[in-house]
Parts: sequence; structure tokens; C-alpha cells
Amino acid sequence: MSKKALAFADSEQVTWSHLLTKKRSLNDSISILLRSYTRTIQKQENKTGSLFQNRTKAICLTQRCRSIRLRRKFCRARRKLHRMRRKLCRMRRKLCRARRKLCRARRKLRRTRRKLHRMRRKLCRTRRKLCRMRRKLCRTRRKLRRIRRKRCRARRKFCRTRRKHCRTRRKLRRMRRKRCQTRITNTKALCHKVVLVAIYFTFMTSCLRVLIFLLLKFE
Repeated sequence: MSKKALAFADSEQVTWSHLLTKKRSLNDSISILLRSYTRTIQKQENKTGSLFQNRTKAICLTQRCRSIRLRRKFCRARRKLHRMRRKLCRMRRKLCRARRKLCRARRKLRRTRRKLHRMRRKLCRTRRKLCRMRRKLCRTRRKLRRIRRKRCRARRKFCRTRRKHCRTRRKLRRMRRKRCQTRITNTKALCHKVVLVAIYFTFMTSCLRVLIFLLLKFE
């Protein structure tokens, strides 16, 4: 390209990226204008960044029906989004209610677990008490058995002593009987002897009397 064409292109296009031979739409021309404006302001104030919104477009008046359709579609989409949001809110509420119910159920479970734990502790305490009472009962039973054994031993000893005493009594009775019998026999023997002696003396006295009488007669 010649120098004149380059100069004309600089005055016409503002940028080198767009040529004169290319047919541009209104949107392209607006974008070139905004771009050139932002570049000049950035060079003037030594700054960076965008001044306008990205993707700026121009809508033709002949495309009004399309815009209306797009608006309707946009409204429908908004309504759908609103419905979806309502559904999401309802689901969130339901989830919140379910969470609350779960929290209440968890609290109830915790309370029931605590109650069960307390009941288990009470049962363990009662079991310990019962074990202690059983031990005491076993000890008392052992003591009673010992006392009974001692009583049985004492009774056996008493019975043995009674038997011995009865035996000794029987022996004494037998000895007394024997003594009585011996005494009776001795007394009987003495009586017999005394009777015999008396008879002998009476016989002798009678004989002497007879002899004396005979002697006196014969003298």
C-alpha cells in the first residue's frame, strides 16, 4: 500500500485491525468507536482498564418482534427460575424441618440414652447391693452353720456325758444292789448263826440243867 492510502486509512479507521474494504455492521462500528475512545483516554491519563461494559450491542428497530419474543422467553425463564427458587425454598424449608425433626429425635435419643445410662447405673448399684446382701447372707449362713455345728457338738458331748452319767448311775445301782444283796446274805447268815448259837446254848443249858438235876437226885 502507498503512503496516501495509509494516511487515509489512519484518518478513516482509527485502528489497523479493520480495513476499508471490509463491510462492517453497526455493532462493529460501535465497538471500534468505544475502543478508540478508551485508548485515547488511557493514553491521556496513563491508566488501564475498561470504561464501558463488555459485549455492548445495538438492536435494530426492525428486530422488535424478535426482542419481544426474547423478552417473553426471558420472562418465562424468569418465571421458571422464580418457580425453581420457590421450589428450592420449599425444599430448604422441608430440609430445615427435617433437620429440626432430626435434631429433636437426636435430643430425644440423647435423653433416652442418658436415662438408659442412669438406669444401668442404678441397676449396677442395685446389683452391687444385692451382691453385698448375698455375701452378708452367705456369711450369716456360715455363722449359723458354725453355731449349729457347735450346738450339735455340745449336744453330742452332753449326750455322751449323760450316757456316761447314766452308765455310772447304773453301775452304782448295781453296786448298791450287790451291796444290799451281800448285806442281806450276810445278815441272813448271821441270823442263822445266831439262831444256831441260841439253839446250841439253849440245848446246852437244857442239858446242863438235866445233868444238874440228875446229879442232885443221885446225891
